[in-house]
Amino acid sequence: VQGHISGGHIGILTLYALPIYALCLWRIMNVEARRRTILIGAAALWITALGNLDLMLYTLFPLTLFYLGYYALFRRIELRRAVLIKLVRLFIIGGVALIPFFAPLFFALIAPIKTADLQETGWVRYSADPLSFVSPSPFTPWGARLAPDYTRAVLGTNSIEGSAYSGVIAILLSLIGIAVVRKAALPWLSVAIGAMIFSLGPLLKWGDQPVIYTLGEYKSYVLLPWAWLQHLPVLSASRTPGRFNLTTGLMLALLASMGASVVLRRITVRGVRIGLCAVLLIGILFEYQLFFPAQMVSAAIAPYIYTLADRSDVRAVFDVPWDDPLAAKDALYLQIAHHKPLIAGYVARATPVDPAKLNVLQSAVMGTASIRDTALLSEQGIDMVIVHLAYLKNVETTLNQIAQQLGSPAYRDDRLAIFNVARTVSAAQTVH
Repeated sequence: VQGHISGGHIGILTLYALPIYALCLWRIMNVEARRRTILIGAAALWITALGNLDLMLYTLFPLTLFYLGYYALFRRIELRRAVLIKLVRLFIIGGVALIPFFAPLFFALIAPIKTADLQETGWVRYSADPLSFVSPSPFTPWGARLAPDYTRAVLGTNSIEGSAYSGVIAILLSLIGIAVVRKAALPWLSVAIGAMIFSLGPLLKWGDQPVIYTLGEYKSYVLLPWAWLQHLPVLSASRTPGRFNLTTGLMLALLASMGASVVLRRITVRGVRIGLCAVLLIGILFEYQLFFPAQMVSAAIAPYIYTLADRSDVRAVFDVPWDDPLAAKDALYLQIAHHKPLIAGYVARATPVDPAKLNVLQSAVMGTASIRDTALLSEQGIDMVIVHLAYLKNVETTLNQIAQQLGSPAYRDDRLAIFNVARTVSAAQTVH
């Protein structure tokens, strides 16, 4: 959840109805649920799905699939006719209520030509790494000293979608709960394990890089179960398997609560019980902290950016790196001050500009891949390059490369470096 907050993913955090839906499923399976439970469960399903499309795919779908799947495989005797009728009623009421909202998406998915947002990729990039479940955050003062080195590779570029640390305290409490109240815990454990496996995405990663399996002269990636499901209708509408761990988190909370209940019930002294509960809560909060202090970014825009608005010699601005989604958002924010057209600006989905073209332009800026003709930039109307330093791996090395191409920066601070692009005529244009 903290990872999504850090990326501005507020819509994905409308999770308040999900525990109610889980509770209604439990009541239908374990007690004499009445009509009220069915209606509340249908409403919770409806509210959760409307909060965000991803919540239907990454919370409602795995919770329903693995919870009821457990009963179908191991406790079929409890799937009595009356129980099945109640479940069907819940799904029909909730599903019918969703039709007006999801019918346009369904027709868009089956259309011969899909819109650009439905052709997005990223299933591997935005999936979890198996190491993420044992990766405490290295982005806190204590984590910087205690977290293993591999956590920086796992979370360094994917903390938004890939954060999935289970926590020592929560796991210990969950193991106690599973051992003592096994029958009640196993359905939720099956959901947790299923969601964790799905969160790994279509290909196995290790250190946030796809694992390559070699057999003689043949090489291939390691396919995971989600590879066979991601192309199904509706499921294909999203590309961020790491979000299955929102469901993992809810299941871990349930299992840890069972274990905590077992431990606390055995303590008869009320003060000791309250004190132990407080210690456990503080310990879990301490373990799960992803960032500390809270991430803060100044909203101030450098005065130099405002001066660009009055410059008639700047036709368009090229922001580098162009393929970093956060750098793209920063570029849009700067545009409110400089008012110049952007090369390939976008908010939440990839720009329709050909990535190959943008890679060539970025190579021309950096002088890499044998692309050194800065006239390419001028031909595309680029008169200024803004480099967003926070999204570069090797800041000084990259800036030196750019300086060799474009000269010294016209402006530099701790967040930005701005380069002017001389208007030139390429050799091809001269021959023509």
